[in-house]
Amino acid sequence: MLSQALLYGLAASSALVIGAVVGSYLNVPKRLVAVALAFASGSLTAALAFELFSEAFRQGGSAGRVLRLSWVLRCSR
Repeated sequence: MLSQALLYGLAASSALVIGAVVGSYLNVPKRLVAVALAFASGSLTAALAFELFSEAFRQGGSAGRVLRLSWVLRCSR
């Protein structure tokens, strides 16, 4: 079990090491870095929202869902 967790952790963190090596040898345009960071931050925000909203919907009941949905629709304008 420990070796499997170690393998998953190594695989997940390998992107950081690969990115650092590539970034130190290549001159990446600032616009490409900005697009990559914007995509990454949007992905993290979406993952967090999905994680939190599922628990909130489970605990809130139907009245809580209606209130949250109206709040989300109001804030998206």
